[in-house]
Amino acid sequence: MQLFAVDPHCARLQRKAELRDPGTASHMRRVSQYAGLIAAGLGLGAAAVEQAVAACALHDIGKLGVPRRLLLKDSTLTADELRMMRLHVHYGQAMLLDTGSPLGRMAAAVALHHHEKFDGTGYPFCLRGPAIPLFARIAAVADVFDALTSRRPQRCPLGFDFALEYVRRQGGLHFDPECVAAFVAEERRILEIRRRFPDRLEEVEEREAGETQV
Repeated sequence: MQLFAVDPHCARLQRKAELRDPGTASHMRRVSQYAGLIAAGLGLGAAAVEQAVAACALHDIGKLGVPRRLLLKDSTLTADELRMMRLHVHYGQAMLLDTGSPLGRMAAAVALHHHEKFDGTGYPFCLRGPAIPLFARIAAVADVFDALTSRRPQRCPLGFDFALEYVRRQGGLHFDPECVAAFVAEERRILEIRRRFPDRLEEVEEREAGETQV
């Protein structure tokens, strides 16, 4: 599966995100590969799997519009800060639609809707079930799993088994249960992706150095 979008406009956005936060590169790679596993497990054709890989890599591109101090804050966001953070879904949609490419349009839907929840309690529009675009439902599983198993400013990584069990338990609530089933069936390949695309030591050190300066 391809790691990144071949569309040059989307590729430039990806590169800009990487330069802003080197740790983003590994996160984008893992999320895109997890998305490919899910898409394949759902029985999508090869072309759709590649589209899912490319579009889901861009799910958080809107964080380019969020102040870096919020992205690196090591404590709970205030209500006002949380509202600012949640604007990233709208920023991402606008950036990707502005590319004018077919991939940009697919990725824009992922960027806007990947925080929707299957039970209708997500944001920005409280969409429910199949009203949420399929690639956004796929990205939700991949993104949350990777977030749980990765270092964040507020916490250390949580365990692989814990994260996988969390995803299982959230089937039908946060996540599309079919996407969950497709993901958890690939435990061995998930581990392979984690090993193939680790957060490099220098990325973690740079991120942590940035945290002390903000």
